[in-house]
Amino acid sequence: MGELLKMDIRSAEQLLKEEPAYLLDMRELDCYEDSRHPFAMHLDDRVLGRLLTRVEPSRLMLIYCEDGSRSIEMARMFRDFGFSRSFSIDGGYRAWLPLLGVRQMSAEQNQDQAGEYGMTSLMQASHRGDSLEVSRLIAVGADVNRRNDDGNNALWFAVRSGDSATVSLLIGEGVDLDNQNANGATPLIWAASAGRREMVEMLLAGGADTGLKTLDGFLAVEVAGSREIMKLLMATHRQAVGQ
Repeated sequence: MGELLKMDIRSAEQLLKEEPAYLLDMRELDCYEDSRHPFAMHLDDRVLGRLLTRVEPSRLMLIYCEDGSRSIEMARMFRDFGFSRSFSIDGGYRAWLPLLGVRQMSAEQNQDQAGEYGMTSLMQASHRGDSLEVSRLIAVGADVNRRNDDGNNALWFAVRSGDSATVSLLIGEGVDLDNQNANGATPLIWAASAGRREMVEMLLAGGADTGLKTLDGFLAVEVAGSREIMKLLMATHRQAVGQ
């Protein structure tokens, strides 16, 4: 039965090129931080809980430990939760390491490759509100401040998605809260105009500037979609200017 849970390294590499997958590194954090596969995210209890409750069971899960002895049990556990495409990497990271090298650096650099309209993988994941994928992309070096053809960064799309976990993650990674797009709009201005109070509160808590204007000369408070948001912005603006 164990053999059915295993996947060889070359097959795993091929699948990683062909479809979205979660590559999970279950080694100790210090080992992960020292050296890892460029597409891997660290599997701790927090990530495990989110994967089991928020990810479609049809997604491909590739799991490795140091030598493959522990990851097979983790793959079996994922199967028990309905993730039928969960596999342990045969031989673990120790067997994978010789195949990485220069490819690790090139994979990290490719995270910011832009597609149609200048959209990167990080922007697309942020737009979906896929905080797990956002976390994985950041872990392998994605630039949180890269802008698309309209001048928007990943935070803009995360705010539009309304996913607080994704927004919080990007803010924690130092994303530019006050990035102004081609029309001069910031994520705060958009959130205010769309009536997204939770997003407005998160952006203000992160330190977003209430004094920036669109190219048409509008402040966030002037386009607020509700009275509550208007009051919130006015109070924050007064504090910022010392009134």
